[in-house]
Amino acid sequence: MDGRTRTLVVQADVRVEVDGLPAHLTGSGRDLQLSTDAPARLWTEFTRAELPSGWGRVNGPRAIGRIADQLAGQGLSLSVVGPTGEVVRLGDRVSSRLGRVATGSAAVHFGSPRTLAPTVVEVVRHGGAGLFDRLRRRLRR
Repeated sequence: MDGRTRTLVVQADVRVEVDGLPAHLTGSGRDLQLSTDAPARLWTEFTRAELPSGWGRVNGPRAIGRIADQLAGQGLSLSVVGPTGEVVRLGDRVSSRLGRVATGSAAVHFGSPRTLAPTVVEVVRHGGAGLFDRLRRRLRR
């Protein structure tokens, strides 16, 4: 290294598909936004996906925490937006106790209860109740 600070800047306008689920990734500078009509399904698919080599072997909500930590380490933030608004923000300039409890990373910030409620209902409906049981136990400590 030559001692200079390096900054990662992203310009993005990409349509992506995760297991048949379409999403749209946009971004300028250090802020990215992933828009989807089904954020609960997207969350589920990401928690089941294998992380790139070097990130460790982890799945479930901890995988989201690892992704958030990697984004933060690069100075990037990612907002996941559904039909009701921002569901979750990952990465840089994020600090959340609930995120740390749920995913192992404080670099995960969940949206407001109003925007999050439809996603939570959908996650529970599709077998994500274990996440909420774990959250309840940890918050009681």
